[in-house]
Amino acid sequence: MSRMSGYYLETTTPTAWNAFTANTTETADFTVPGAAIGDFVWVSVEATSAELAEVTLKAEVTAADTVTVAAHPDAGTGGFAASAVLRIKVVPKDAI
Repeated sequence: MSRMSGYYLETTTPTAWNAFTANTTETADFTVPGAAIGDFVWVSVEATSAELAEVTLKAEVTAADTVTVAAHPDAGTGGFAASAVLRIKVVPKDAI
């Protein structure tokens, strides 16, 4: 396995992320087969710079095959456009 090989998921953002409540973290679980606790996780969302400027994303493997992504609005109550593309990349800890 190359150093950056791993598991990948491309999906859409949850509908709850279309409109945020100020200073309230929204979380969602995604199934990523092969993901294990301790693995490295990268997350990105295909959104406008204005949408991304106000949201912090965090992702972690919380159980076998499960990645929890948290979206926290830094300010305001904006959100992502409906069906924005969400990408999750998991790299096993032993690969790095």
